[in-house]
Amino acid sequence: GVVESIVVQPLDIVKTRFQLSREANPKLLQAFRLLLAEGGVLRFYRGLLPEMVGNVPTRTAMYAGKDWASRHLEALGYPKSCAREFLAGMFSGVPEAVATTPFQVVKIRMQNKDLVKHYANDIDCLVKVLSEEGALALFNGLQTTVFRNSIWNAVYFGAISAMSDFRKESREGVAEQLQRLATGLGAGILATCFNAPFDVAKSRIQQSKSGPNRRTTFGILLDILQQEGARALYKGFTPKAWRMGVGGAVSFATFDFAHGSLQ
Repeated sequence: GVVESIVVQPLDIVKTRFQLSREANPKLLQAFRLLLAEGGVLRFYRGLLPEMVGNVPTRTAMYAGKDWASRHLEALGYPKSCAREFLAGMFSGVPEAVATTPFQVVKIRMQNKDLVKHYANDIDCLVKVLSEEGALALFNGLQTTVFRNSIWNAVYFGAISAMSDFRKESREGVAEQLQRLATGLGAGILATCFNAPFDVAKSRIQQSKSGPNRRTTFGILLDILQQEGARALYKGFTPKAWRMGVGGAVSFATFDFAHGSLQ
């Protein structure tokens, strides 16, 4: 989780900035240059702490939830298949969302360009959210996060299962790790195609205390569609796809290796 956070954080802040913008976004490389000019290299890692710390309970909840659901589906007579992994992945999005939402609220606030001067650092942001808005504010966007994570996990684990059927299990060493990375990358990018609109809605909800946090998930999606057009539902898609693809590759390769080593 720590390695994943450090590697993908520059993509993550660009993704968030793109999603929060109501205007046309610049190209990816130009966005990186603008961030560098805004605050130097450290600006790329604004909001890293909640993302990095939150990765431990988030990934634990995701994989534990998926493993629990897989075992119970197997006990009910459903053998391992793409469909079973899809359903188990969908269930895993619920505990994962509960675990990650408070960290996501702090991270999104830190990455919001309009709040750069309001929050000095991650701890300052957490303290101000708690003192100004109350503890429940840390769970703004929980419903939307459940939709986002359940859809992504369902497609991700279903795709991993489908692609694993074609993997040559006899490969070992570097070839095996590269194969795992390629499988995780492909599954992560594919899953992002399906959950991207919910991620945009989540970012809009969590961006500030004045955000539309009392609107329903589909109400916000409808507002974006009516006011900004269908393409706005996929704002930040390119950095998000690479961020989730790389994250999915690192996550799958690491989990698969650790799981195999403990068996």
